[in-house]
Amino acid sequence: MTQGLPTESEAQRFAARLSEGVRALAEYARTEITPIFLQATSTLPGAHHVTVYGLFGRVSGWLSTIATLAQHGGGASDFQAYQSAARALLELTVDLAFLAYPTADPFARMEAWERSARLKHAECTARYRTLHPRATSDGTIQAAFIATHQATIQAERLKYWGKANEHPNRWTARDLLTDAREADKLAPGLRLEEYYETLYRYICWNVHGSSLAGVRGLGNAAIQGVCGFSFYLCGHFGIASTELALRAAAWNTASQKLVHEMHERFIFGYAGVRVKIDEATGAEYLEPISDPKRPLE
Repeated sequence: MTQGLPTESEAQRFAARLSEGVRALAEYARTEITPIFLQATSTLPGAHHVTVYGLFGRVSGWLSTIATLAQHGGGASDFQAYQSAARALLELTVDLAFLAYPTADPFARMEAWERSARLKHAECTARYRTLHPRATSDGTIQAAFIATHQATIQAERLKYWGKANEHPNRWTARDLLTDAREADKLAPGLRLEEYYETLYRYICWNVHGSSLAGVRGLGNAAIQGVCGFSFYLCGHFGIASTELALRAAAWNTASQKLVHEMHERFIFGYAGVRVKIDEATGAEYLEPISDPKRPLE
């Protein structure tokens, strides 16, 4: 391997090892973490438990999806799906930070935002059908939703965000970068602002369908590297969001031990790297571990 530039086969092996780690995490989430939530129904009010368990379900679902795709899919050609998962898991981690360390009733705001989003969709559908009477889409359900729920939802918008006729882009009424900064204040070890500022835009280039900004000019080795780093991010944010969900609903010595084991074995096992610091420059870099432990086994 040349300095800082792995060959295609090296990048492929690294990605394969990390994908194995994500598969192990997916199985661990299903068999070890999910039962904790099913047994902890009394630790939060019912609707709050549904929210936390539902968000963890999305985390677990993404890990399972990526694990299945990596095992049976088309390898490097699936890099866009892997990047989509990394983006979703980062965003879920931000949201779960506010539920794990709640202020200003985030549960109520999140549920109100969900209703507001449905109203916006219904109103957009109704507006389009008004402008285009011959449209083939059926707006019956949306029209009924508006008639039944508009006044209540507008009152909630006014209560939580100060504007009855506007739907905020996020339930916090802030942009994601600001939320990442606020989440870091609640849980400094997350480094969400750093991930957002240094990686999020690149990931979005590969998630959205516009242009080749993320891949133009990249060879096969680089695409394999994108896959490998996506698996690393999925593992990292999968563990972080799982910990936050447990902190919100079922944090105790046993769940803390499970999260610690997930983290240590994924980072030092399947990931097969440790963070080192160059003594001359002070820069951080990843050093391969020659014989990593097999995690979560």
